[in-house]
Amino acid sequence: MKNALALLFLAAAVATAADAPYAVIDTTDWNKVEAYAAPVTIASIDGQDYLSETRRTITPGKHTLEFVTTRTVKSSKIRQTRSIELEVKPCTTYYFYAKHVSKFSPEWVLKLLRETPIKSCAAEGTAK
Repeated sequence: MKNALALLFLAAAVATAADAPYAVIDTTDWNKVEAYAAPVTIASIDGQDYLSETRRTITPGKHTLEFVTTRTVKSSKIRQTRSIELEVKPCTTYYFYAKHVSKFSPEWVLKLLRETPIKSCAAEGTAK
């Protein structure tokens, strides 16, 4: 009986987690945005390192996101990262990219291309 109750509790917890709102950080949709645009990868989220990920599901709320450009410049061997604090909305995908100063410059700024709603996600208080 104890095992059955534990399994029932575990199943309910998994179902609840599956229905919880989430957000996505995506760096794959950067092509032909503007001159000198380049992709970025996720370096870390809230201090948790990620090895060159291009897409990550996270919880809504305030997060510190760190990105690195994938464009390499021979004159710069230093990995240049850019950070942003973002209040992540539930059920939203955020698309980021790098805007370089010029074709050969290591200088760049992080840009948010757009935010899009995730249709299959249910924000708290709403039905799917």
